[in-house]
Amino acid sequence: MKTRSANYQQDRAFTDYVHQHIALPQVYQPLGWEPFHLSKQEKAQLDIHHGIDRVFHTPEGTLVTVQERFRTAAYATYQDVTFRYRRDQHADVQRRYSEFYKIQADYLLYGITDSHSKNTATRLSGFVKVVLLQLAPLWKKLQTKEAVIDETKTGRCYWLNQQLVVPVNHNRDGSSSFIAWDVPLIARHWPHEIIVHQRGFIS
Repeated sequence: MKTRSANYQQDRAFTDYVHQHIALPQVYQPLGWEPFHLSKQEKAQLDIHHGIDRVFHTPEGTLVTVQERFRTAAYATYQDVTFRYRRDQHADVQRRYSEFYKIQADYLLYGITDSHSKNTATRLSGFVKVVLLQLAPLWKKLQTKEAVIDETKTGRCYWLNQQLVVPVNHNRDGSSSFIAWDVPLIARHWPHEIIVHQRGFIS
């Protein structure tokens, strides 16, 4: 049985491989985004405290920050992107508020790879689905009540009374909850506002 540390190391290696060999050439480079290099300490601080994985120079000369989330092909049937929401059972009250509350990245890159295993990273060749979301306008939809998080509901997002309703779902082991934003619904109701790049989520 793998230890928590071993799982983390495998996840980190998977994420780093996908970033370097797939995300950079297939997403960032076509946009003209160039990596802004950080020290290991800077990377750790940005990740832990601000939910930021990468920093890039844009062709316009600005710096932008990105959180990356990569999944295996087992998630290929899903049409949404997820954020960890709460960990209500955590012993440390301060750590019960998860990713959704701390993320300060400008963008989320969410990609589903063409392999079912994280152990075969060298066989990966691309994304089955990938989307780059601009997060500030997404958060603004919550502020203006054009989108609402409904903790009394579970399941998929749905459109009701001019609002995108985002249910809160729970992981099977009870460790945490998460919210899932439906990419086709975002594209249908807010075209060009949030989605910068996508392939596979919308036909």
